[in-house]
Amino acid sequence: MRTKRFLAAFLALCLSLTLLPSVVIAVESEAEVQFPAPEYPQLEAAQSEPEDGEERVEALLDVVGSPAPAIPMGETLTYGDLYYTVSGDSITITGCADGVTSLTIPAQIDGRSVTAIANNAFNGKSSLTNLTIPEGVTSLGYYMIRGTAISSITIPSTVTYSDEYFSGGYNGALAGCSTLNMV
Repeated sequence: MRTKRFLAAFLALCLSLTLLPSVVIAVESEAEVQFPAPEYPQLEAAQSEPEDGEERVEALLDVVGSPAPAIPMGETLTYGDLYYTVSGDSITITGCADGVTSLTIPAQIDGRSVTAIANNAFNGKSSLTNLTIPEGVTSLGYYMIRGTAISSITIPSTVTYSDEYFSGGYNGALAGCSTLNMV
C-alpha cells in the first residue's frame, strides 16, 4: 500500500513539474514585448504638417510611389480611334470609330500590353484600308477584318491563336475581307 502511495505522489509531482514550463511561458508571453521601430525618414517628413495639402500628397507619393491608373475591368474604353477592354494587365482591342482609314494598334495602352483583337473588331468598317498589328498580340478574333477595304496585312510572329466561327464553314480572323490579296 505504501508503494502505491509513493508512486501516486511521485506521479503527481512529475505532472506538476511538466506543467510548470508552460505556466512560465504563458506568464512571459503576457509581458509586453517591445520591438524597435523601423526608421523611415522620408515617411516621417511626409507625415509632418506641410503648409499645403498638395505638398503632403506629393511627399507621400515620393515614399510609396505613384499608383497605376485605375481602369475599370470589362468596360469599353477609348484610345484615339480605338475601342478596348481591360482584363488584368492585358488589353483587348474591340473596335474603332467609323470613318477611320488607317489604324496602328499600339503595343501598350496605359502601361498594359495589347494582347488580343476581339471577334468582329473591325467588321463592317468599309473605309479601313490599313491596319498595323504590333508584336505582342497573341490572339485574333474571327471576322476581325470582315467588310473592310484592307488589301494587305502583316500578322506578327507572336500571334498563336485565331478564333473560328462555324457557319457553313470555318471563318477565322481574315474571313470575309474580299479585298485582301496579301498576308
